[in-house]
Amino acid sequence: MTADPSGKPLPVPGNAVLQAVIRAPAQGFDDSGHQPGRVLAQVGDYFAQPTGWPSLRAVRFAGFFEGQCTFAIGVRAQAPFRVSSQEVPADQIRRVVVDLAH
Repeated sequence: MTADPSGKPLPVPGNAVLQAVIRAPAQGFDDSGHQPGRVLAQVGDYFAQPTGWPSLRAVRFAGFFEGQCTFAIGVRAQAPFRVSSQEVPADQIRRVVVDLAH
Protein backbone atom coordinates (compact mmCIF):
# COMPACT_ATOMS: atom_id res chain seq x y z
CA MET A 1 0.00 0.00 0.00
CA THR A 2 1.21 3.51 -0.74
CA ALA A 3 0.30 6.89 0.67
CA ASP A 4 -1.73 9.29 -1.46
CA PRO A 5 -0.39 11.48 -3.13
CA SER A 6 3.28 10.89 -2.21
CA GLY A 7 3.43 7.24 -3.28
CA LYS A 8 5.60 6.42 -0.25
CA PRO A 9 5.13 2.95 1.25
CA LEU A 10 2.50 2.78 4.00
CA PRO A 11 2.85 -0.46 5.98
CA VAL A 12 -0.39 -1.95 7.23
CA PRO A 13 -0.72 -4.91 9.64
CA GLY A 14 -2.05 -8.09 8.08
CA ASN A 15 -1.28 -10.35 5.14
CA ALA A 16 -3.52 -8.47 2.66
CA VAL A 17 -4.74 -4.89 2.25
CA LEU A 18 -7.97 -3.41 0.94
CA GLN A 19 -7.62 0.08 -0.50
CA ALA A 20 -10.77 2.12 0.09
CA VAL A 21 -11.02 5.30 -1.97
CA ILE A 22 -13.87 7.63 -1.13
CA ARG A 23 -14.67 10.55 -3.36
CA ALA A 24 -15.48 13.75 -1.50
CA PRO A 25 -18.31 16.05 -2.60
CA ALA A 26 -17.28 18.95 -4.82
CA GLN A 27 -18.67 21.72 -2.64
CA GLY A 28 -16.33 23.22 -0.07
CA PHE A 29 -13.12 22.32 -1.91
CA ASP A 30 -10.61 24.34 -3.89
CA ASP A 31 -9.68 23.67 -7.54
CA SER A 32 -7.27 20.89 -6.52
CA GLY A 33 -9.90 19.07 -4.47
CA HIS A 34 -8.52 20.13 -1.10
CA GLN A 35 -10.72 21.31 1.73
CA PRO A 36 -8.88 24.39 3.02
CA GLY A 37 -8.40 24.59 6.78
CA ARG A 38 -9.82 21.16 7.56
CA VAL A 39 -7.57 18.19 8.26
CA LEU A 40 -9.21 14.79 8.71
CA ALA A 41 -6.03 13.07 9.84
CA GLN A 42 -2.36 12.84 9.07
CA VAL A 43 -1.16 10.23 6.59
CA GLY A 44 -0.39 7.06 8.51
CA ASP A 45 -2.76 7.76 11.42
CA TYR A 46 -4.57 4.67 12.69
CA PHE A 47 -8.38 4.80 12.78
CA ALA A 48 -8.70 1.32 14.23
CA GLN A 49 -6.55 -1.49 15.57
CA PRO A 50 -9.21 -3.83 16.91
CA THR A 51 -8.53 -6.87 19.03
CA GLY A 52 -10.69 -9.97 18.94
CA TRP A 53 -11.79 -9.53 15.32
CA PRO A 54 -10.75 -12.53 13.23
CA SER A 55 -10.24 -10.73 9.90
CA LEU A 56 -9.57 -7.03 10.55
CA ARG A 57 -6.06 -6.02 11.61
CA ALA A 58 -6.03 -2.22 11.20
CA VAL A 59 -7.43 0.79 9.35
CA ARG A 60 -4.95 3.54 8.45
CA PHE A 61 -5.45 6.89 6.75
CA ALA A 62 -3.48 6.83 3.48
CA GLY A 63 -4.12 10.41 2.37
CA PHE A 64 -6.41 13.00 0.84
CA PHE A 65 -5.75 14.39 -2.62
CA GLU A 66 -7.78 15.80 -5.49
CA GLY A 67 -11.15 15.23 -3.85
CA GLN A 68 -10.64 11.69 -2.60
CA CYS A 69 -9.77 10.11 0.75
CA THR A 70 -7.81 6.88 0.74
CA PHE A 71 -7.83 4.34 3.57
CA ALA A 72 -5.75 1.19 3.97
CA ILE A 73 -7.62 -1.71 5.57
CA GLY A 74 -5.25 -4.41 6.78
CA VAL A 75 -6.82 -7.87 6.87
CA ARG A 76 -5.68 -11.32 8.02
CA ALA A 77 -5.72 -12.79 4.50
CA GLN A 78 -7.38 -12.37 1.13
CA ALA A 79 -11.06 -13.13 1.63
CA PRO A 80 -14.44 -12.09 0.25
CA PHE A 81 -15.74 -8.69 1.26
CA ARG A 82 -18.71 -6.44 0.53
CA VAL A 83 -18.94 -2.64 0.55
CA SER A 84 -22.12 -0.64 1.05
CA SER A 85 -23.15 2.73 2.40
CA GLN A 86 -25.70 3.98 4.87
CA GLU A 87 -27.23 7.43 4.75
CA VAL A 88 -27.81 9.18 8.07
CA PRO A 89 -30.20 12.02 7.15
CA ALA A 90 -30.29 13.57 10.63
CA ASP A 91 -26.49 13.98 10.58
CA GLN A 92 -26.28 14.70 6.83
CA ILE A 93 -23.55 12.09 6.47
CA ARG A 94 -23.05 8.83 4.64
CA ARG A 95 -21.30 5.90 6.29
CA VAL A 96 -19.19 3.45 4.35
CA VAL A 97 -19.58 -0.15 5.55
CA VAL A 98 -17.01 -2.84 4.74
CA ASP A 99 -18.13 -6.39 5.59
CA LEU A 100 -15.22 -8.83 5.78
CA ALA A 101 -15.56 -12.60 5.64
CA HIS A 102 -13.86 -14.41 8.51
